[in-house]
Amino acid sequence: MVQRKPTPAAKRLIWRITEAAPLGEYVDAAEVAASAAAAAAARSVAAPVPTLPEATVSSGGWVVSSFELLHGADVTEGYDTVPGELFDSFFSPSPPPAPAADKKPGTKE
Repeated sequence: MVQRKPTPAAKRLIWRITEAAPLGEYVDAAEVAASAAAAAAARSVAAPVPTLPEATVSSGGWVVSSFELLHGADVTEGYDTVPGELFDSFFSPSPPPAPAADKKPGTKE
């Protein structure tokens, strides 16, 4: 009777990008699970995480703008006033159309 040699379990490689490897790397899933368990155990006995100070109100920036777009913002714009004479010079009413003639030159009636 012929017996086959048991094949070792294939490594399960995964691709990940971390702070240590910003371009990415292949790692063994079993090693990652073991290191994650060790890190969780170390965190349970580590000092508590300090609380963050309260956020200050910023007058601008893309983060504030994005937050306002996400949650809605009231925008009030001041009215730009233009003096009446200047407005009329740009947007003067068109002259009334000329009255249509009943007879056209060169026609008989």
